[in-house]
Amino acid sequence: MLKIKIIGTLCMMIVLFSECKSKKMMVAEIPKAEVIEPVPDIFAPSMVFKNLSINWTHFSAKAKINYEDGEEELSTDAVVKIEKDKNIWLSISKFGIEGARIFMDVDSITIISKIERSYSVMAWSELASIAGVTLSLNQVQMLLLARPIYDLDSNYQILSDTVPSLLRKDAKSRYEIVLDKSFTYLLNSFFVGEKNEIYLQVNYENQIKLGQYLFANVVNLTAKNGMDILKVNMILNDLSLSIFDPMPTTIPSTFKRK
Repeated sequence: MLKIKIIGTLCMMIVLFSECKSKKMMVAEIPKAEVIEPVPDIFAPSMVFKNLSINWTHFSAKAKINYEDGEEELSTDAVVKIEKDKNIWLSISKFGIEGARIFMDVDSITIISKIERSYSVMAWSELASIAGVTLSLNQVQMLLLARPIYDLDSNYQILSDTVPSLLRKDAKSRYEIVLDKSFTYLLNSFFVGEKNEIYLQVNYENQIKLGQYLFANVVNLTAKNGMDILKVNMILNDLSLSIFDPMPTTIPSTFKRK
């Protein structure tokens, strides 16, 4: 039986070979391996910060926000207004009806619920127990604008030879950013505080050109604290750097503090 199989196989090879002599031989195309080019030597932290720098005082946008935390999912509309180094103001609405406002200044974060007729206030320093390191108003502003949350300093270093990325590490935190191949906008940032089980990751998609600057149309935020994971997807539209009037921050006297 084995001898018959061997003879059969040889006969098939002879037939195929004779056909190849009369026809053009078809050669299977071997897929090319992806070529990973090294990051150019000109890549440096100073170049990144120069490319990402913006001259601004005000930023505003309309947003679609999708939120999930494993127990709850919700989608809302929002108006986002930011005044550089002074405040962040958000109006949260559903079906055109405002349900909440969030106001952040250099000292604290205030959340006003029109539905519950209540409000809460949290100091930025209280975030240290959540993120492992205290975040500031300026850092959250930079996060929303798709810019590095830390200023350029000697703690920054090149993270990879093949991906344009930077690492900033100190005694209290580890911060990584990844850029596109032209070094002109952020693709994602990753932040870990003193507690390794807690991290914050932000991905940026669909760059929109506003004047001479690029801003992300989509901001995806993932925060992890142990087994708890929170995800926020923000789709920003109608972006503007125009100056706007001061936004209302007064808390109604009938609202109760939580």
